[in-house]
Amino acid sequence: QTVLTCTKLVSPQAMSQVIKFLYTGKIDETIVHIGALRQAAEYLELAELSQYLTNIINKEHFLNTELFQQNLEKLGDQLGDLCLRQGLFSDILFKLDDGTHAAHKPLLMARCDMMQAMFSDDFIESSARVVKFPGVSRFAFEELLHFLYTDRPPMYSALIPLLSRGNK
Repeated sequence: QTVLTCTKLVSPQAMSQVIKFLYTGKIDETIVHIGALRQAAEYLELAELSQYLTNIINKEHFLNTELFQQNLEKLGDQLGDLCLRQGLFSDILFKLDDGTHAAHKPLLMARCDMMQAMFSDDFIESSARVVKFPGVSRFAFEELLHFLYTDRPPMYSALIPLLSRGNK
């Protein structure tokens, strides 16, 4: 676990909303003063969050709909690059028919009910560092991960073996 110590310019409430924005593209306006959050966004050089807050201050909430969509696409691109292609901070390895692939349990659990169940305390995979996925090719698994990480549709023909695996 990483502990972040902030300057007094960034309150814990503002930091929690910064993190929420980075993960979801949204904030909870009732938790923190918008001015304090805007100061944190400027201090942390988060241009998208600063723009989002400016739209709220100017009572132009409708502009945040497009900004929200752009942020989700950017987040998907970043997850695809940092987590999938670079394998940064992976914590699980899947053994497939023709190779292996690293992934991230928290992200998989958040995006896939089957993975949530598989990594829960009731299954052997919850403590495993390597999970065997027989009958699944590396290509098919990469397409699935691409969708889970980026929210962009895969080539569906590649996923047929995985669909049958999800029913077991």
